[in-house]
Amino acid sequence: MALLALDDLHLSFGGVAALNGVSIEVEPHDFFAIIGPNGAGKTSIFNCISGIYAPTRGRIRFDGRDVTRLAPHQRAQLRIARTFQNIALFRGMTVLDNVKMGRHIHLRAGLLACGDVEVAIQLAGGPASAQHLVKICSTPSGLSVVSTVFR
Repeated sequence: MALLALDDLHLSFGGVAALNGVSIEVEPHDFFAIIGPNGAGKTSIFNCISGIYAPTRGRIRFDGRDVTRLAPHQRAQLRIARTFQNIALFRGMTVLDNVKMGRHIHLRAGLLACGDVEVAIQLAGGPASAQHLVKICSTPSGLSVVSTVFR
């Protein structure tokens, strides 16, 4: 089964057809390129895949799931996103901090979201409050961290 499949994708802006029956299948572990001259529809394809544009006809499947009508943030949760040619970084931030900005959709709020388990333990009242800390943590990853700390 294809990891990404575009089936008969059409996209129009007014009376101008940007995409007319595009079908693509990308298998897992494939390297796939879309090349063509300016105005050929390359960016329109990427915008449809990422959910920035909604195709007027056709279907987009990712890992067997129809994602055609999902919003961009819903697709990002499935790990579908796009980058832009503008490689400007945020001034005053390290390269690592700039990379982390791209992962913001996967961040969680909560006691252990700071990533510093020792701070979280102190906020919970110290090691004696381990049971309380376990009750506060609702994510499996949080519980995993707590079980590692208190073994």
